[in-house]
Amino acid sequence: MTITFLDPSNAPKPAANYSNVAIIPAEKKLLSISGQIGNDMEGNVAESLEEQYRLALQNINLIVKSQGGTKEDIAKITVFMTDEPDWVKIKSAADEFLASPRP
Repeated sequence: MTITFLDPSNAPKPAANYSNVAIIPAEKKLLSISGQIGNDMEGNVAESLEEQYRLALQNINLIVKSQGGTKEDIAKITVFMTDEPDWVKIKSAADEFLASPRP
């Protein structure tokens, strides 16, 4: 079974491109992934905020893949940013590394 993402009719719609609730089937493996930063395999942190975001999402996908999952198995992502990003680049990274609808 797949994760089901919903926006219940009795709750406000999300403010951006994500879902209000993710229903995770009981047979799914649940991973708790520690905070990821925008670094590469050598430990180098990307200079731009947008590239850090892209690398962090890539790293999360690599961790999920190591446990037999795909981007469709990601139920929740929390992002903390210190500056205003280039939203076009952020959306591009999300399109590459997150399923639709968004977790």
